[in-house]
Amino acid sequence: MLQYNRNLSRVMEQETISKNWANSKSQMSRGNFLRKVFFALFFASIVFSGCGGSSGKPSVSCEKQTDQIIGVWKLISTDTGPRGGEGIKIITKGHFLWTHAINNTIVSSAGGTYTFDGETYTENIEFGTQGMSKFFGKKGVIKVRFDGNKKYYTGLLAEIVPFNEVWERGIFPESSEEKTDQMIGVWKLISTDTGSGEGERIKIITKDIFIWTDAINNTIVSSAGGTYTFDGETYTENIEFGSEGMSYFLGKKGVIKVRFDGNKKYYTGLLAETVSFNEVWERIE
Repeated sequence: MLQYNRNLSRVMEQETISKNWANSKSQMSRGNFLRKVFFALFFASIVFSGCGGSSGKPSVSCEKQTDQIIGVWKLISTDTGPRGGEGIKIITKGHFLWTHAINNTIVSSAGGTYTFDGETYTENIEFGTQGMSKFFGKKGVIKVRFDGNKKYYTGLLAEIVPFNEVWERGIFPESSEEKTDQMIGVWKLISTDTGSGEGERIKIITKDIFIWTDAINNTIVSSAGGTYTFDGETYTENIEFGSEGMSYFLGKKGVIKVRFDGNKKYYTGLLAETVSFNEVWERIE
């Protein structure tokens, strides 16, 4: 991912970090696929969800229905898909991203846009890990039933494969520290002083967890996530799962000072507790 400055090479541990980070980054090239994912159809889930009128504005009752789908979810049962490990899905106002990890290593992941009218949840998979390309451009049409902190899926995967799943909300304990709404959202990395500048990175931050992905030609080549704390000034990440090549970073903290300016945020801090870096992120949701 990130190819660190040569002035870090005198420190053995920092060389190790650079090697791991760069090996993943070398798989990427410049692209704009996620720009299409998150900018185009940004308001599609409201306009075409079936809840709004001709004005495209959802009613209060519709908003309450559709807000049920938003959150961080853990897969607790499925009659299709991978066995073992842990499946996590983040659903925001207009986008979704799920990952499946075994022994803290992400083995599959996908995301895109969706619509939800209170009963029918329709996913549009627009990017994913290797092996997911056959699902790109196909819809998952799913009937949803809520019961307490669980939701029950019954539907068609890629428009043809029937499946049933159960998801549970609230898998991560909330930090006792106050988190501001400024940090929560969908963000795109627009500059960094520790990487080559190639490719695109998207990060979703909820009130409980974060997940970021790097991808090329709709294929995710690296990803990581975990929990965090934020006190309004200092953002501390705890990487708890990631794709191959990320094992070095598991259990290490990123301690970052954050400054907001309009729809941008500016990071200055330490990666894996040792490497200084600066980044600029732009909000896209």
